[in-house]
Amino acid sequence: MEYLENETKKSVSSDRIYELLRLGAEEALVLISKEEVIARMEHAGMVGIGDTSEQDDPVLMAATRRAIRSSLIHWLNSTIENPSRRVDPFVSENILLNAISLQELGIPELMLTLDRAAQNIAWEYWMEVAFGISDNPEELRLLLDVSFKSISTFVDDNRQLLQEMLKEHSEQNPSRDASRKRELVLKIVDSNPRQLERSVRQLRYPMDVVHCAAIVWCESGNSTALTALESAAAFFIEVCGKNNALSVIMSGDIIWVWTTQSAPIDEGVLKRYLQKLDGVRITYANAGRGVEGFRKSHMDALSTQRVLGRLRSNASVVGYESIRLVQLLSRDPEGTNRFISNTLGNLREASVDLKTSLGTYIECGCNANKAAEVLYSHRNTLMRRLARAEELLPRPLSKNLVHVAAALEMDRWLSV
Repeated sequence: MEYLENETKKSVSSDRIYELLRLGAEEALVLISKEEVIARMEHAGMVGIGDTSEQDDPVLMAATRRAIRSSLIHWLNSTIENPSRRVDPFVSENILLNAISLQELGIPELMLTLDRAAQNIAWEYWMEVAFGISDNPEELRLLLDVSFKSISTFVDDNRQLLQEMLKEHSEQNPSRDASRKRELVLKIVDSNPRQLERSVRQLRYPMDVVHCAAIVWCESGNSTALTALESAAAFFIEVCGKNNALSVIMSGDIIWVWTTQSAPIDEGVLKRYLQKLDGVRITYANAGRGVEGFRKSHMDALSTQRVLGRLRSNASVVGYESIRLVQLLSRDPEGTNRFISNTLGNLREASVDLKTSLGTYIECGCNANKAAEVLYSHRNTLMRRLARAEELLPRPLSKNLVHVAAALEMDRWLSV
């Protein structure tokens, strides 16, 4: 497809414009590999979707970011190969699966919203690239014009192809709303009063027990992720004591687990096991008996996962009890960062050992001897660290103890 039909002046050949387009695509391909560019595109997407729970879902957002980035890379590579040709639409298996997930969640517009926001930021960078490869006004006008036409055509073709594939998928999978077990679990979690009793009976999982629920997930998008997730879910059940286990595959990236915890959960053992599995993570929570305990344990584990997503934390195993305070304080990420910086001052940039020493000292009721024992440190070493931490704090610890404790806890999770 010729984008420059009858538009170039005699002083500027179409070959020259397409060569500039190719050069620009080569430079842009290098540019989008930089973390700050990707971060800016992601931030624009977050602003675009507003204050919704979906942006805290780490699996959903990771898949959506991959989909947007892979489409952008496809356009750039195709443009480098043949800048004058219409770029073929690109819908990979991962993009289709993510679109299906968004559609089933009732938020099909999320990917489109993020796509548009990322496209706007990408266009800003593209203009920087364009002005860097030519200072001829007529060349720049034509280059930006052909770029806009090429990108717009590609985006429209992509959306049309994706809609056709979604329609075809729906027609071929009329009953995809999953396995019977998944359906029953969703009814119980959603607390549909008309079907609750029957759903519990058909599930054949004992409700009159103290429940421990877990979310086992992976953000890598790896085709072998499900096998790793099943291994992690089985190991979590084993660590809990192998009692009354229920494991439900929700997608290729997520498994929900319920079990009865008869033994203390050893997070160290879980973390060491997960090191063998690429990108698999677990959040878990305990709750009471009955249907309400079944539901609450799951919602608490899910809430813990969402907090990690909100904080962009890489923690591999996290229990609800250890993150309850963080959950309350992390609803406003920007405000949280300001609170931490204002409270800790220069201490925020100090070493992990220094901050851990102060945090442990506070947890031990400001008892230096007990804190030194917990840290396996000499008391004099601890006292030197505490004195240094006091120097870095903007206000004396004794007058701001509660705020410092909260800020250290938040900072710890943001640094994981």
